[in-house]
Amino acid sequence: MVLKSTKCEGVVNYVNHAQGYGWIRCQPGEKQFGCDVLITDLQDLKMGDRVHFEMQRDPETERPQAKQITVKPRPFRSMAELMGDAMPYRAERDPRGAIEVLKQKRDL
Repeated sequence: MVLKSTKCEGVVNYVNHAQGYGWIRCQPGEKQFGCDVLITDLQDLKMGDRVHFEMQRDPETERPQAKQITVKPRPFRSMAELMGDAMPYRAERDPRGAIEVLKQKRDL
């Protein structure tokens, strides 16, 4: 059975830059093959990236492989999300005493 190139959208759920491969989870891959789609051209992909790609059957392994991968832009994030822990603590938000721990570390 020859699989024509299918345009898909999915999420990178595993990346191993040292070994040069990763996996994309997408619905068409699950439906047709029952498995994730192999990535061999990692570029700058990170786990959690949403991607567009063309899914093709690898002639040697008969498994799906991703080609022509493009990363979808991430949705807008608020300034509080971007700043994360850099936002100043407020006493009313600090029930566990993190301010005291920070003060102790600073005094060491």
